[in-house]
Amino acid sequence: MRAESARTGCSGVVKARLLTRARAARAQAEPVVRMFEILRKDECQWVAQADLKSMLAGILLSHPGLEFLQVGRPGPLQDA
Repeated sequence: MRAESARTGCSGVVKARLLTRARAARAQAEPVVRMFEILRKDECQWVAQADLKSMLAGILLSHPGLEFLQVGRPGPLQDA
């Protein structure tokens, strides 16, 4: 038995099946629950402001319609 299996009590096959079941259950959850699970850190039971900031930063950087909100880029609401 490997050290990991001895520590957790799960073989690789059992662990893989448990992870597959967890992913399937998460995929069937309500959208609000899925978003909460994606945003929060693993050890937390809540979503912190820092979690939202990182998500919003990613959206601002990748969404072409929001380029005018990026710092340093002149846009319709900023002086060139």
